[in-house]
Amino acid sequence: MFTVLHGIHLLAMVAAIGGTIVLRFVVCPKIPSDEQGAAIREAILGRWRTIVWALIGLILFSGLANAHQAYMRVGPNLLYWMVFAVKFLLALGVFGIALLLTLPGEGFRKFKEERDKWMHMIVALGTLVIFLSAYLRMNFPTAQPPAP
Repeated sequence: MFTVLHGIHLLAMVAAIGGTIVLRFVVCPKIPSDEQGAAIREAILGRWRTIVWALIGLILFSGLANAHQAYMRVGPNLLYWMVFAVKFLLALGVFGIALLLTLPGEGFRKFKEERDKWMHMIVALGTLVIFLSAYLRMNFPTAQPPAP
């Protein structure tokens, strides 16, 4: 069960960061900056909104299951949980930026006007989260069961 949840977690994170990379570096630069381009951008981001919000939900749900499994695997190792806390806070930053960028309407207009900068931030923070995850997975061995 944890293997499936971990796979869902990784797939959702890669889809969220990968989708943002595609939008930022492939799609958005090709959209004109006139009124028609604004309508196209809003239509694309409207579809992305549904996807990214679902991905955030999957990441949070599967991440809680992963944290439980990690505790069973590494126990109360202080260094592990300090790095995990940094990873978790960075992921919350990614979620916050993504939600603010995809909220419908004119709310946070100033924030949305700097969309490119914030999409870069999502890519940078998301990449750091992925590398911290790899660090945690590779550098903390499975806890040994207590000796009889």
